[in-house]
Amino acid sequence: ANGLVGGVMAELQGGRFGHGFLSAGASALAKPAIRAAIGIEARGMPFRVAARAAIAGTISSATGGKFLNGAVTGAFSQLFNDERTLENERAARAAQAKDHSLYLIASVKFPVGHVAIAGETPDGTVEALGFHPVEQNYEVVLGDVVGYIEDETRMLKAAGSGDPDILMMRLPATKSQHDSAIGHMRSLANIQYNLYEMNCVHAAIRSLQAAGFTNFNLRTPFGLPPRPHAVHRGLQMGLPVPSP
Repeated sequence: ANGLVGGVMAELQGGRFGHGFLSAGASALAKPAIRAAIGIEARGMPFRVAARAAIAGTISSATGGKFLNGAVTGAFSQLFNDERTLENERAARAAQAKDHSLYLIASVKFPVGHVAIAGETPDGTVEALGFHPVEQNYEVVLGDVVGYIEDETRMLKAAGSGDPDILMMRLPATKSQHDSAIGHMRSLANIQYNLYEMNCVHAAIRSLQAAGFTNFNLRTPFGLPPRPHAVHRGLQMGLPVPSP
């Protein structure tokens, strides 16, 4: 493909197809060396284009063509062919990079405790969210009440400051995993809070499960509702960090 493009470009510049084909095709063999020397980051694009142009121009001149024609052909091939390939590769790497963080936070503060999650992006933006019942009375025990999502930044900061009653576990995550967990927690706003089927522990664990952290589970003895104290105890014991 590089040789064909080079040949066509050479003809358009008034040169010979063969010279363009040879200079573009041969200069393409230098791509691994250019990549190794300069890297694949976007900021290296001008240097990769210049290097490819110099190599293609030199090859064109050595084989009887014009340096300028070969340089233009090499630069064009690098800019509109190989740079697009590198752009796709950078995007694929970014999607797989675990440069985000998710946190499972558990509190045993009186009376019943609480569990929440938090997410952190590479630029330091933090969002901590938890699921709560609107009514804090006997209706919670009896069954469904309206639930809502609350900002848990204070809880996260307390865990980070060493409060023994509030512990957290960090989970390295990709951007997709981060967005899935936080998005799932947000989606629970205004659904029914049920102590036995959808309490704060359910909300936090299912949000992490939605991100692919499937080692977490909600199984409890005798079908009892999962409790924040049990999650806190697990973090306290240093249970292995689950991975997707």
